[in-house]
Amino acid sequence: MTPAAPGETGRHAVGPRVALWLGILATAALAVYAAVRGLAPAPARVLVTAQDCLRAYDEPQCKAMVDKALSLHDSTAPSFTERSTCVLMLGDAACRPVNEGGVETARFGPPLVAILVGRSTDDLLPLYYGADDRRAPTGGRSVYFHGHYIGSLTSSSFGGADLPQVIGSDGQPITAAAVGRLRAH
Repeated sequence: MTPAAPGETGRHAVGPRVALWLGILATAALAVYAAVRGLAPAPARVLVTAQDCLRAYDEPQCKAMVDKALSLHDSTAPSFTERSTCVLMLGDAACRPVNEGGVETARFGPPLVAILVGRSTDDLLPLYYGADDRRAPTGGRSVYFHGHYIGSLTSSSFGGADLPQVIGSDGQPITAAAVGRLRAH
């Protein structure tokens, strides 16, 4: 190959420079993509059905998470000695006899409707429906933990599967990092 004569711009003289600049630009684009992707918070997992759980965890993990969520729900969800008081506070659909350890009691309260899972299978938030769906900004059902509004339980479809999510009052999905903070609230 003959080098380009002075004043001529041949493909070979420009080629290495262009390749170098393209490499730098590609590396910068990948770095920006990785940084942006790393900054996006992971949404919390929402488990409404056994299938939701089994899509992400094995059966023993699901059983342990449900047991833990039921125990936490029993100790944090409201309960009432009179069904009429429960209905007044939570609405008719949200009042069921309370089970403690699998045994029905003489108290009434909301059933567990979903489990919000944070960064680990130990980071759980059991959710129940409340009477006030006006707070739900996305048309879903309002869900609560320990008397506090958490967000709106909604479902979208992806590839034929229902994907439940909890949308906070800011209109964004609750993140995995937020689950622990919400439980401490």
